[in-house]
Amino acid sequence: MQLRFLSWSRGVFLAGVALLILFILPVAWFPLQLGKLTAFFFCLIIAAILLVCAGAIRKFFTRPGALLACAMWLLPLVYLLSWRFSVDRFISWSGYAIDSDTVLFTLLCALAFSLSFVLIRSAYGGRLFLRVLATAVALAALFQIVVIVFGQRALPLAIFSDRSINMVGKWNDLGLVVGLLLILLLGWLHYSETSIPRRVGGALLALLCVCLLGVIQFSLVWWLVLVGCALLAGRSILAGRHRAVALPWVPIVGGVIAIGFLIGGAAFSSYATNIFPVSSLEVRPSFASTLSIAQMGHAASTKSLLLGTGPNTFAEEWLLQKPPSVSQSLFWDVNFTVGFSTLLTVFESVGVLGVLAWLVPLLLVLSALVRLLRTDSASPVERTTALTLAFVTGYWWSTFIFYVPSESLVLLGFISAGASVAVSMGAGRPLEQQAALGASTRTRLARLASVIGALLCLGFILWFGFVIGQRFIAEALVNQGTILLSQQQLDTALALATRSENVETTPDVLNFATQAGYAKLQALSTNTTPTPAQQQTFLSLVKSTIASGQENIKDDPQDYRSYISLGQVYELLASIGVSGAYQNALETYQQAAAKDPAGPDVALSIAQLAASQNDTELAQQYLSRALELKPDYTNAIVLQVQLDVAKNDIPSAIAAAQSAIETSPSSASLWFELGLLYYSKGDTADAMLVLEQAVKLQSNYANAQYFLGLSYAVQGRLPDATAQFEDLAKTNPNNAEIS
Repeated sequence: MQLRFLSWSRGVFLAGVALLILFILPVAWFPLQLGKLTAFFFCLIIAAILLVCAGAIRKFFTRPGALLACAMWLLPLVYLLSWRFSVDRFISWSGYAIDSDTVLFTLLCALAFSLSFVLIRSAYGGRLFLRVLATAVALAALFQIVVIVFGQRALPLAIFSDRSINMVGKWNDLGLVVGLLLILLLGWLHYSETSIPRRVGGALLALLCVCLLGVIQFSLVWWLVLVGCALLAGRSILAGRHRAVALPWVPIVGGVIAIGFLIGGAAFSSYATNIFPVSSLEVRPSFASTLSIAQMGHAASTKSLLLGTGPNTFAEEWLLQKPPSVSQSLFWDVNFTVGFSTLLTVFESVGVLGVLAWLVPLLLVLSALVRLLRTDSASPVERTTALTLAFVTGYWWSTFIFYVPSESLVLLGFISAGASVAVSMGAGRPLEQQAALGASTRTRLARLASVIGALLCLGFILWFGFVIGQRFIAEALVNQGTILLSQQQLDTALALATRSENVETTPDVLNFATQAGYAKLQALSTNTTPTPAQQQTFLSLVKSTIASGQENIKDDPQDYRSYISLGQVYELLASIGVSGAYQNALETYQQAAAKDPAGPDVALSIAQLAASQNDTELAQQYLSRALELKPDYTNAIVLQVQLDVAKNDIPSAIAAAQSAIETSPSSASLWFELGLLYYSKGDTADAMLVLEQAVKLQSNYANAQYFLGLSYAVQGRLPDATAQFEDLAKTNPNNAEIS
C-alpha cells in the first residue's frame, strides 16, 4: 500500500510538471504564469498528502544524498535574510503575482526540488520525468504550429488572435522548451535502437521543432542546441576512442543546422513571418545597463553588496538609477522589472550571496555526478539517465545566466535538478537498500519526531497553497476588471475591484481599485446638476477611491505608479473646484517624481496640473524638466505650444509646434495645430501648406478643412476653397456657418 501511495504521488507530481507547460485557459483575463504555478502547486499538495500516507517524508533523511539535498534550502534562507533589510518588504515577499525574484517563489522552488528528489529516485523515475517533459513540450509545439499556420480558423477564440500567443508563456520561453526538446530528440535518435517507424516519427518531430525554432529565432536557443550537439558528439567519440566507430551523424547534422540558423536565421524568420504573420517583441536592459544599476545599488555598504537592495526590487532601482540614454530611446517609458538575465537581476536585488544561493542546485548536481562517475556499480541505463538529467539542469541554468525565463520554466529547472541529484546519488544501489539505510537505528522518539515533522511540512504546504490560490483569484479578478474598464463598463469594473479587495489587498488590486474609482468619478463629474442621491454617491466613491490609493502607497511606497494613480484622483477633484485638492495632487505627483526622477512623464503630469490651475511659472519649471529629460517628448512639446499661446508668444509656439511635428510627423492634429498658429499670425501661405498635410493624413479632418478653405480664400484660390467647403457641407450638413 505504501508503494502504491508513492506511485500515485509521483504520478500526480508529474501531472503538475506537465501542467507547468500545458495549462492555459483560453480567456483574455487568465494570469498565465500565476495560473500555471497554482495548478502545479495544487498537484504538489496532493502529492505531498499521498507521500505522508506512504510514510515517505519521514524516510527522506535515509535517502542517499539527503543531507546534500538539504543545501537547497539555503536559497530561501538567503532570500529571507535579504528580505529582512529590503527597501520594500511586500514586493520582496511575493511580488505582484508570485514573481521569480521573491521569497515565496524561492520557497516554492525549494519545495519542488525536495519533492522531485524524493519522488524521482531511480532511473525509471528519471526516464518517466523526461518522457512527461518531452511529451508536454511536443504537444505545446504541435499546438503552436497549428495556431501559426491556421490562426483563428483553427481556434476561433479572442486569446489566439495573435499567433505568438502560446501555452508556455513568452515567445522566447516557447523557443527554450522547444530547443530542449530538439536536443533530447537528437540524443534519442543518436543512441536509440528502436524501430524504424519510431525513428522516422522522431525525425519528423525534430524537423518540426527546427521549423518552429526558425520562426521564433531566439539566438540563445541555437547556441544551446549547438552546445548540446557538441556534447553528444564528444561523448560518442570518447566512448568509442578505443575502437572504430561511425561518425555521430545525428549530432553533427544538428550542429550544422544550429550554425546555419545562427548565421542566416534572421532571413528565414523574416521569410516565414511574411507568410504566417507572427508579432512578438521582448525588450530587456542590456548587460552593461543591468550591471551599472547593480553597482550603484551596491555602493552604499558591504551589506548591500552581499544581500542587495532586497528581493524583487530591481524595478525600483531601475527608476532611481536609470541611465540617461534610456530616455532618448524608443523604450523610455518601459519600466523594466528585471535585468539582462535572472542571475544578473539577482546580483542586483539579493547580492553576491543571492547569486551563490542560485548556483547551489547546479553545484549539487555536479557533486552527485562526481559520485556517479566514481562508482562502477551504476548500470548503463542509470548512467545515461543521470547524465541526461544533469544536461537538462545545465540547460536551464544556462538560460538563467543569459536570459529571464518565466516562473514556470524556472520551476522546471529546480525539478530537473532535484531529479538529477536523486538519480545520480541512488545509481548503483538497489531501492531496497536505499530504503533500508538507517532504518534499524530508528527509535520510538525518532518515529514520533518524524511524524510531527511530516505534519508540519504538510501544514506549511497547505498554507502555501492557500496563499497562491488567493493571489490567483485576486489577479484574475483584476485582469477581468481591467478589460471591462477599457470597454467603459465602469459599474461592473468597480464591482470586480471590490471583490478583488475582499480576496486580497495587493498593490495590483489597490491600484486597479483606484483607477476604476477614478474612471467612475470622471463619468459622474460631467453631470452639472446632480441630485442629492448622486452627490452622496459621488462623495462616497471619492472616499473609497482615495482610501484605496492611500493604502496602495502604504503597502508599496517605492512604486511611483501608486502616487500617480492617487494624484489623478486629486487632480480630477481640483478641476471641479474641491478645496485643497490641487495641493494634494501637487504633493502626490512630486512624491512620484522622487521615486522616478528620470521619468519625463511624471514631470509632464505636474506641469499639466499646474497649467490647469494657471500656475504658469510652476508649469514652465516642470515642463522644462520634462524636455530636459526627453527633448523629443511630443506631449511636452504640445504643452509648450499651449503655454506660449497663452503668453501670446506665437513665434515660440510655432517653433515648439515644428519640433513636435519632427518627433511625430504622422500626427494630423500636430499639423493642424501648426497650421492654426500660422493662420492666427496672418501667414495664410504657410498655413495653407501645413493644413494640406493635415488633410492628407486625415481626409475627414473637419477643422483642418475649414481653416484650409479660409486660407485658400485669402490666397485667392477660390475654386479650391469652394471645394473644401462643399466637402464640409456634405459631412456637416447641420453646420450653419459652413452653409
